[in-house]
Amino acid sequence: MSLNQTQFIKIENNAAYSNCIEYENEEGKKIHLIPVLHIGEERYFQDLIKYVGDMKCQYEYIQTVDPEKFGISKDYSINLDYKVLLKMSKNNISYKVNRKSLKNMFKNNLSDELKNMMEFAKEYSNLSTTSQIVFKICKNFFFSIDTLSILQRYLAELLDLKHQSQILEINEIQKWENWEHLDVVIEIDPKKSIELTGDFINEWGKQMYLSLSTYNACLVFEKEPNINLRRKKFIEEIVSVFTLKDNVDQAVDLIPDFIFGIRNKIIDDYLNSDQSESDEFAIFYGTIHMYTIENIIEKLGFKLKAQTKIKALNYVV
Repeated sequence: MSLNQTQFIKIENNAAYSNCIEYENEEGKKIHLIPVLHIGEERYFQDLIKYVGDMKCQYEYIQTVDPEKFGISKDYSINLDYKVLLKMSKNNISYKVNRKSLKNMFKNNLSDELKNMMEFAKEYSNLSTTSQIVFKICKNFFFSIDTLSILQRYLAELLDLKHQSQILEINEIQKWENWEHLDVVIEIDPKKSIELTGDFINEWGKQMYLSLSTYNACLVFEKEPNINLRRKKFIEEIVSVFTLKDNVDQAVDLIPDFIFGIRNKIIDDYLNSDQSESDEFAIFYGTIHMYTIENIIEKLGFKLKAQTKIKALNYVV
């Protein structure tokens, strides 16, 4: 099988599976790609941890240097009560400093598509207390990428599933000796004023599209009372994005470079450096990254050796 035809998500018997792939080169060195869905059954995340075992594992987590400089409490977690998260969302220094500029961007630079998405969000944001609070949190962050994990948690709750951070607490992972952080580290000055350049507005538009589309999907799910129909629709969305490479490529075009391009370069640099000389290790990253990572692996001479399916979620017909 050509690596470019690999399916990192498999849908079988009304269930979605992460398809963990083991690769090997001529020297016997092995790399495991673990394509993570950030939402799934509690057992799913436990099974992913079990798959890693004692292997060296490179994991994703966008990290902020000295978060208290941004007004972010050391006790911050997306698993806090939504009302607490709303209060915290008002205290981020970077957004306070740039509120006027960001409001001007909202007023003058949103595409018609984003305006329509925003109108839908406003119209249905009062479906529940949670939908109202989450909408306010998103507004405080101007629907930036900072809202995405909270939105994923909200989506997980609507599906009676778990968000990755509820099982894989980052403070705990950092204590695991064989798990190593391999991701963006934010070192910007939170008090620095932003410039509304064309590139900045374009990238922020992508962040808004990602957050708004996730929030609006939550609203659609919340309007559906049947949990199995919610899960069925969610699995159909997974199929449409992750099982065909062409669809993945289209989705990537809508993702901010901060989320995709920059982070993939970090992985590329790692795989082409002396740091990756362990005989066997795993890369624990979101599914959307895996097609690019496998292209890097193919160029380094690795070939597919084995596949292991791990069930993420299912639904009852």
